[in-house]
Amino acid sequence: MNSGRTARESGLQRPDEVVDVSTLLRVGGRGAALLYAVFVFALTTLTVLTLDNVREPAISLVALGITLSGALLLTRKHSDPFPLLWTWGVIFAGTASTSLVASNVVENDGPGREAWHIFGVTWMLFFLAMRGRGIAAWVGLVLTALVHVAWATGIGVDALGELERFQTSAAIVLVAILSTRALRRTSVEINELRLQGTRIAQESATAHTEGDVRHSRLTELRSLAVPMLRRIVESEGKIATSAEQKEFAVAEAAIRDTVRCRSLSTPQIIQAARGARLRGTDVTLIDDRGASLPTIAAMDELSQRVVWILEKANGGTVTVRLAPAGRKIAVSIVVTTELGTDRYDLNEDAQVVSSAPRTS
Repeated sequence: MNSGRTARESGLQRPDEVVDVSTLLRVGGRGAALLYAVFVFALTTLTVLTLDNVREPAISLVALGITLSGALLLTRKHSDPFPLLWTWGVIFAGTASTSLVASNVVENDGPGREAWHIFGVTWMLFFLAMRGRGIAAWVGLVLTALVHVAWATGIGVDALGELERFQTSAAIVLVAILSTRALRRTSVEINELRLQGTRIAQESATAHTEGDVRHSRLTELRSLAVPMLRRIVESEGKIATSAEQKEFAVAEAAIRDTVRCRSLSTPQIIQAARGARLRGTDVTLIDDRGASLPTIAAMDELSQRVVWILEKANGGTVTVRLAPAGRKIAVSIVVTTELGTDRYDLNEDAQVVSSAPRTS
């Protein structure tokens, strides 16, 4: 139980296939198909060998078909617990076949091999219990026993003796329930081991990703800062010219953008912002979202809009702000020139939802 809480508290998702008892039993696989084939062979053989000792052979064959249909349900692949509707189908198959076979037996001192239905129903209930329906298996066993004893009482056969036939069946169902508990603990341990493996893989992937991000940022920093620093060193203390000072300021601004506005630091925007700053425009990029827009298409559209504005800018100020996620206005762009101020508000698809007229 503690391991289950640990899994939930971790916030991690389990692997795609959760191991349960049915998974351990290979339900839906070749093994289950082979076991069902053996069941069909055994039950069919018992039925055919006793057709001479029943009133109507056709009734026994119908009962056989019902039993095999119920058993076929149990071979269907499904996570635990077994679906409730299918469970009732198995119970119905057991009680219906019991009623048909019991009423079809020639009235003598009680059925012998003609009572093959007890064998069939017992093993159906065994696997029903194994697939997480222990209480339903007991209900099915009680109903089967009651139908059989009611028939025995009606024809004057020793009802208590007939009831004793189900002692072995009860023991088999009990074994199934106890085995299921042990297998369930095993499945929990397997799931926790797989979850730990998933967690380790996720942590490893995160570490690699963070390493890649750090490497990318260092590369960007080198490309921006190293040329400027080299020029300063090579100047040997000479006072920088106004053009050089401007380039240094532009490089510093670009470095700030890569740190505080990662989502807008695309190569196109960085290049356009550099050109605008060299032309005397004060460019401010702000990321209050901490992430890109939802789609690549939206980011491409936003990048094109910002680049278009920056390439037109020749002085004044341009401020681009990514708003926190969940707001109607995802991006706001404010352009101020000597002629006035323009404002553009974009949604998460980078489409203009409103624009303020130029104000002076």
